[in-house]
Amino acid sequence: MWLDAPSLGNLALDFLHTLRRSRGGTTDLVRTPETMAAWLLTYAGAAASRLHEPLRPPDGRLLLDEAQRLRRDVGGLVATYAGTGSLDPGAALGINRVLDAYRRSTLLVAEGGRPALAERMHGGSSLMPLGPIAEAVARLVCTVGPDRIRSCASDRCKAWFVDTSRGGRRRWCSMATCGNRQKASTHRSRRSRTRA
Repeated sequence: MWLDAPSLGNLALDFLHTLRRSRGGTTDLVRTPETMAAWLLTYAGAAASRLHEPLRPPDGRLLLDEAQRLRRDVGGLVATYAGTGSLDPGAALGINRVLDAYRRSTLLVAEGGRPALAERMHGGSSLMPLGPIAEAVARLVCTVGPDRIRSCASDRCKAWFVDTSRGGRRRWCSMATCGNRQKASTHRSRRSRTRA
């Protein structure tokens, strides 16, 4: 499940990774309103705080539909940007639609006698819980070069990640999983060829 998945370093990329492609097909880890709400509560912070209450069926369905639409837009934006360094206008329009509904303000408050920052969410749009995802992808393409956004080299994964390595040669989203799996597969292949 998605709770045991390592973070890819960006909320939007983590959200894209809820749609897993493998040799056996595609698995959607947030295919119901309940799993979508749970994912948002786990990853999206204050924007998803209203999801602690059970969603009415129409609201849950709307949230899921909007989330799937946003995931397609994020995927299109990331793929186009990583491949060409430019923005997909249609995907950018979808991202901006969510960003426009995402209203928050930061307040200075006292917590236990100490100063702290708190976020306050405004408005009641069904898109608001998805705002942090849209903001994360917008910040990603504005701050990371297209040559540093990569798709995992593993045939079993293909998750997008940000290459933060010094030389810029990272190939796998996670060396601990995909990288080790690939190295083990290569080693087994070499051993079987030497035996033949």
